[in-house]
Amino acid sequence: MSSRGGRDAAESAGAESAPADAVQHKNEPPAQAATPTQEQSSPPAETPHVKARVGIQAGHWKASEQAAELASLRGSTGAQGNGWREVDINLDIAKRVAALLESWGVTVDLIPATVPIRYAADAFVALHGDANSSTTLSGYKLARSSRSSIPSKDDALLNAISQQYAAATGLPFHAATITVNMTSYYAFANQGIQHSIAPTTPGVILEMGFLTTPKDRKLLMEQPDVAAQGIAKGILKFLGL
Repeated sequence: MSSRGGRDAAESAGAESAPADAVQHKNEPPAQAATPTQEQSSPPAETPHVKARVGIQAGHWKASEQAAELASLRGSTGAQGNGWREVDINLDIAKRVAALLESWGVTVDLIPATVPIRYAADAFVALHGDANSSTTLSGYKLARSSRSSIPSKDDALLNAISQQYAAATGLPFHAATITVNMTSYYAFANQGIQHSIAPTTPGVILEMGFLTTPKDRKLLMEQPDVAAQGIAKGILKFLGL
Protein backbone atom coordinates (compact mmCIF):
# COMPACT_ATOMS: atom_id res chain seq x y z
CA MET A 1 0.00 0.00 0.00
CA SER A 2 1.46 3.38 -0.94
CA SER A 3 1.57 6.56 1.05
CA ARG A 4 1.21 8.46 -2.21
CA GLY A 5 -2.22 9.95 -2.89
CA GLY A 6 -3.05 7.98 -6.07
CA ARG A 7 -2.79 4.47 -4.71
CA ASP A 8 -4.08 5.40 -1.27
CA ALA A 9 -7.19 6.85 -2.85
CA ALA A 10 -7.95 3.54 -4.47
CA GLU A 11 -7.42 1.68 -1.20
CA SER A 12 -9.94 3.83 0.67
CA ALA A 13 -12.49 3.50 -2.13
CA GLY A 14 -12.68 7.20 -2.82
CA ALA A 15 -11.45 8.91 0.34
CA GLU A 16 -9.08 11.84 -0.21
CA SER A 17 -5.47 11.42 0.88
CA ALA A 18 -4.46 13.81 3.63
CA PRO A 19 -2.22 13.64 6.72
CA ALA A 20 -3.99 12.31 9.75
CA ASP A 21 -1.87 14.08 12.35
CA ALA A 22 -5.00 15.15 14.19
CA VAL A 23 -6.24 11.62 14.80
CA GLN A 24 -6.61 11.34 18.56
CA HIS A 25 -5.94 7.61 18.93
CA LYS A 26 -2.30 7.80 17.84
CA ASN A 27 0.22 7.31 20.64
CA GLU A 28 3.85 8.19 21.00
CA PRO A 29 6.06 5.56 19.37
CA PRO A 30 7.43 2.94 21.77
CA ALA A 31 11.08 2.61 22.62
CA GLN A 32 12.94 1.23 19.63
CA ALA A 33 15.23 -1.78 19.50
CA ALA A 34 18.69 -1.03 18.16
CA THR A 35 18.61 -3.87 15.66
CA PRO A 36 16.09 -6.47 14.48
CA THR A 37 15.96 -9.58 16.61
CA GLN A 38 15.07 -13.14 15.69
CA GLU A 39 13.96 -14.04 19.23
CA GLN A 40 11.21 -16.61 18.92
CA SER A 41 7.89 -16.57 20.75
CA SER A 42 7.85 -20.01 22.35
CA PRO A 43 4.48 -21.75 21.94
CA PRO A 44 3.10 -23.96 24.71
CA ALA A 45 4.44 -27.53 24.92
CA GLU A 46 1.02 -28.73 23.86
CA THR A 47 -1.23 -26.72 21.56
CA PRO A 48 -4.01 -25.40 23.79
CA HIS A 49 -7.64 -25.03 22.84
CA VAL A 50 -8.02 -21.28 22.60
CA LYS A 51 -11.40 -19.77 21.86
CA ALA A 52 -9.95 -16.96 19.76
CA ARG A 53 -10.26 -16.18 16.06
CA VAL A 54 -8.04 -13.75 14.20
CA GLY A 55 -8.23 -12.52 10.62
CA ILE A 56 -4.94 -11.72 8.88
CA GLN A 57 -5.44 -9.91 5.58
CA ALA A 58 -2.68 -10.06 2.98
CA GLY A 59 -3.04 -6.69 1.27
CA HIS A 60 -3.83 -6.82 -2.47
CA TRP A 61 -3.93 -10.63 -2.52
CA LYS A 62 -6.50 -11.76 -5.12
CA ALA A 63 -7.44 -8.13 -5.80
CA SER A 64 -8.83 -9.11 -9.20
CA GLU A 65 -11.52 -11.09 -7.36
CA GLN A 66 -12.83 -8.14 -5.35
CA ALA A 67 -16.58 -8.06 -4.73
CA ALA A 68 -18.76 -6.06 -7.12
CA GLU A 69 -19.15 -3.21 -4.63
CA LEU A 70 -15.36 -2.84 -4.66
CA ALA A 71 -14.82 -3.42 -8.38
CA SER A 72 -12.80 -0.21 -8.59
CA LEU A 73 -10.10 -1.90 -6.49
CA ARG A 74 -9.66 -4.93 -8.76
CA GLY A 75 -6.68 -3.30 -10.41
CA SER A 76 -5.08 -2.32 -7.09
CA THR A 77 -2.21 -4.78 -7.07
CA GLY A 78 0.12 -2.87 -4.76
CA ALA A 79 3.58 -1.42 -5.15
CA GLN A 80 6.26 -3.22 -7.15
CA GLY A 81 9.83 -2.72 -8.18
CA ASN A 82 12.80 -4.49 -9.70
CA GLY A 83 12.32 -8.12 -8.65
CA TRP A 84 9.69 -7.59 -5.97
CA ARG A 85 5.94 -7.12 -5.58
CA GLU A 86 4.23 -5.84 -2.47
CA VAL A 87 1.47 -8.45 -2.69
CA ASP A 88 4.02 -11.29 -2.52
CA ILE A 89 5.69 -9.80 0.56
CA ASN A 90 2.34 -9.20 2.24
CA LEU A 91 1.21 -12.77 1.62
CA ASP A 92 4.50 -14.32 2.72
CA ILE A 93 4.50 -12.51 6.06
CA ALA A 94 0.76 -13.06 6.56
CA LYS A 95 1.26 -16.83 6.22
CA ARG A 96 4.10 -16.73 8.75
CA VAL A 97 1.99 -14.77 11.23
CA ALA A 98 -0.85 -17.25 10.77
CA ALA A 99 1.44 -20.21 11.47
CA LEU A 100 2.77 -18.61 14.65
CA LEU A 101 -0.70 -17.83 15.96
CA GLU A 102 -1.96 -21.32 15.12
CA SER A 103 0.93 -22.80 17.12
CA TRP A 104 -0.67 -21.09 20.13
CA GLY A 105 -4.06 -22.59 19.37
CA VAL A 106 -5.56 -19.49 17.76
CA THR A 107 -7.94 -20.04 14.84
CA VAL A 108 -6.68 -17.94 11.93
CA ASP A 109 -8.42 -16.85 8.74
CA LEU A 110 -6.02 -15.83 5.97
CA ILE A 111 -8.07 -13.17 4.20
CA PRO A 112 -7.57 -11.87 0.66
CA ALA A 113 -8.47 -8.40 -0.59
CA THR A 114 -12.17 -9.27 -0.34
CA VAL A 115 -13.23 -9.38 3.30
CA PRO A 116 -16.16 -11.67 4.20
CA ILE A 117 -19.37 -9.74 4.79
CA ARG A 118 -19.37 -8.30 8.33
CA TYR A 119 -16.41 -10.46 9.27
CA ALA A 120 -16.50 -11.23 13.00
CA ALA A 121 -13.38 -12.18 14.98
CA ASP A 122 -11.40 -11.28 18.08
CA ALA A 123 -9.00 -9.24 15.94
CA PHE A 124 -8.42 -8.25 12.30
CA VAL A 125 -5.04 -7.10 11.01
CA ALA A 126 -4.46 -5.93 7.42
CA LEU A 127 -0.84 -6.23 6.30
CA HIS A 128 0.61 -3.93 3.66
CA GLY A 129 3.96 -2.65 2.50
CA ASP A 130 4.37 1.10 2.03
CA ALA A 131 5.81 3.01 -0.92
CA ASN A 132 6.93 6.59 -1.38
CA SER A 133 8.71 8.72 -3.96
CA SER A 134 11.43 9.26 -1.35
CA THR A 135 13.82 6.33 -0.98
CA THR A 136 15.04 7.48 2.43
CA LEU A 137 11.83 7.21 4.46
CA SER A 138 11.99 4.34 6.93
CA GLY A 139 9.54 2.96 9.44
CA TYR A 140 6.17 1.35 10.00
CA LYS A 141 2.78 2.81 10.74
CA LEU A 142 -0.48 1.57 12.21
CA ALA A 143 -3.99 2.97 12.11
CA ARG A 144 -7.50 2.04 13.12
CA SER A 145 -10.83 3.36 11.89
CA SER A 146 -11.59 6.97 12.66
CA ARG A 147 -15.25 5.90 12.81
CA SER A 148 -14.73 2.99 15.17
CA SER A 149 -17.57 1.80 17.38
CA ILE A 150 -15.00 0.24 19.74
CA PRO A 151 -12.10 2.73 19.84
CA SER A 152 -10.64 1.49 23.12
CA LYS A 153 -10.37 -2.09 21.82
CA ASP A 154 -8.94 -0.92 18.50
CA ASP A 155 -6.37 1.18 20.33
CA ALA A 156 -5.43 -1.74 22.58
CA LEU A 157 -4.78 -3.90 19.50
CA LEU A 158 -2.86 -1.10 17.78
CA ASN A 159 -0.67 -0.39 20.79
CA ALA A 160 0.10 -4.05 21.46
CA ILE A 161 1.24 -4.64 17.88
CA SER A 162 3.15 -1.36 17.74
CA GLN A 163 5.16 -2.15 20.87
CA GLN A 164 6.06 -5.67 19.78
CA TYR A 165 6.71 -4.82 16.12
CA ALA A 166 9.02 -1.94 17.01
CA ALA A 167 10.94 -4.13 19.45
CA ALA A 168 11.29 -6.97 16.94
CA THR A 169 12.23 -4.98 13.83
CA GLY A 170 13.96 -1.89 15.20
CA LEU A 171 11.91 0.22 12.78
CA PRO A 172 10.64 3.63 13.93
CA PHE A 173 6.97 4.54 14.07
CA HIS A 174 6.39 6.87 11.08
CA ALA A 175 3.34 8.85 12.20
CA ALA A 176 3.93 11.67 9.72
CA THR A 177 2.75 9.59 6.75
CA ILE A 178 -0.43 8.17 8.28
CA THR A 179 -3.26 9.32 6.04
CA VAL A 180 -7.02 9.54 6.11
CA ASN A 181 -6.96 6.67 3.65
CA MET A 182 -5.58 4.41 6.37
CA THR A 183 -8.11 5.52 8.97
CA SER A 184 -10.85 5.06 6.35
CA TYR A 185 -9.54 1.74 5.02
CA TYR A 186 -12.29 -0.02 3.07
CA ALA A 187 -12.13 -3.17 5.22
CA PHE A 188 -12.99 -1.28 8.39
CA ALA A 189 -16.56 -1.21 9.70
CA ASN A 190 -18.84 1.79 9.34
CA GLN A 191 -17.58 2.71 5.86
CA GLY A 192 -20.85 1.81 4.15
CA ILE A 193 -19.31 -1.33 2.61
CA GLN A 194 -20.76 -4.80 3.16
CA HIS A 195 -17.48 -6.66 2.62
CA SER A 196 -15.86 -5.33 5.77
CA ILE A 197 -15.32 -6.31 9.38
CA ALA A 198 -18.18 -6.25 11.85
CA PRO A 199 -18.48 -3.17 14.09
CA THR A 200 -17.59 -5.42 17.05
CA THR A 201 -14.32 -6.68 15.52
CA PRO A 202 -11.17 -4.83 16.64
CA GLY A 203 -9.18 -3.97 13.52
CA VAL A 204 -6.02 -2.21 12.40
CA ILE A 205 -4.01 -1.73 9.24
CA LEU A 206 -0.23 -2.12 9.45
CA GLU A 207 2.15 -0.70 6.86
CA MET A 208 5.14 -2.91 7.68
CA GLY A 209 7.83 -0.71 6.15
CA PHE A 210 8.72 1.34 3.09
CA LEU A 211 9.40 -1.07 0.24
CA THR A 212 10.88 1.80 -1.77
CA THR A 213 13.62 2.17 0.86
CA PRO A 214 16.38 -0.47 0.58
CA LYS A 215 16.78 -0.88 4.35
CA ASP A 216 13.11 -1.59 5.01
CA ARG A 217 12.71 -3.75 1.91
CA LYS A 218 15.71 -5.88 2.86
CA LEU A 219 14.25 -6.51 6.30
CA LEU A 220 10.83 -7.57 4.99
CA MET A 221 12.21 -9.70 2.15
CA GLU A 222 15.26 -11.28 3.80
CA GLN A 223 14.06 -11.46 7.43
CA PRO A 224 10.30 -11.97 7.11
CA ASP A 225 10.23 -14.05 10.30
CA VAL A 226 11.40 -11.01 12.27
CA ALA A 227 8.40 -8.99 11.09
CA ALA A 228 6.05 -11.95 11.56
CA GLN A 229 7.25 -12.51 15.13
CA GLY A 230 6.61 -8.89 16.03
CA ILE A 231 3.10 -8.95 14.59
CA ALA A 232 2.19 -12.31 16.14
CA LYS A 233 3.54 -11.30 19.56
CA GLY A 234 1.49 -8.13 19.45
CA ILE A 235 -1.69 -10.01 18.62
CA LEU A 236 -1.02 -12.60 21.34
CA LYS A 237 -0.45 -9.80 23.85
CA PHE A 238 -3.77 -8.24 22.87
CA LEU A 239 -5.51 -11.60 23.29
CA GLY A 240 -3.92 -12.06 26.69
CA LEU A 241 -1.91 -15.14 25.66
